[in-house]
Amino acid sequence: MSTDTWRPRSAPSAADLTRSEGWVRARLPVLGAEGLQALRAAALTQAPREIATFLADALERASRLLAAREAPDVRVDGADHIASQPEFQAPGRLRPLVSLLTNQETLARALDAFSGEVTPRVAIGSEIQSPEIRACSIVGMGVVVGGMRGVIGVMGPVRMPYRRVVSLVSYVGDRLLGAWE
Repeated sequence: MSTDTWRPRSAPSAADLTRSEGWVRARLPVLGAEGLQALRAAALTQAPREIATFLADALERASRLLAAREAPDVRVDGADHIASQPEFQAPGRLRPLVSLLTNQETLARALDAFSGEVTPRVAIGSEIQSPEIRACSIVGMGVVVGGMRGVIGVMGPVRMPYRRVVSLVSYVGDRLLGAWE
């Protein structure tokens, strides 16, 4: 969550704030960050000149904050370990993996399949919906910590030591849950 602040380029008067609020309210509902960007574009061309700049600035800021909030928050650690596995030494096998690790949306969708699991589940190769991950396996489970939902998991080569990884994911999941109870 962002804790930074925003100040308009020039402070609007109370009357301009009221007009701005009315202008936005007349165009509600607005869905998502893209909707805010569309409303920002409309403000620049359709809003009264006195409030157009303020509205555009405020809507731009709101759009960026909402986009940041909507974006999946995926933490990747140990990527160098998977890249060092023999299966991924060929550039054609490594490239999709590196691409996957830099694309949080794709990785989040793959992990989302584990969100309803209360114990670790194994997904191997073709069981994983994302084509970028088909050369891998994932052991994952859903967790709810402090009212927030998430997934913990380990991604590795298809030949990973499943018994050990399942045990590890289970242990970490239980520790997370126990820490917040």
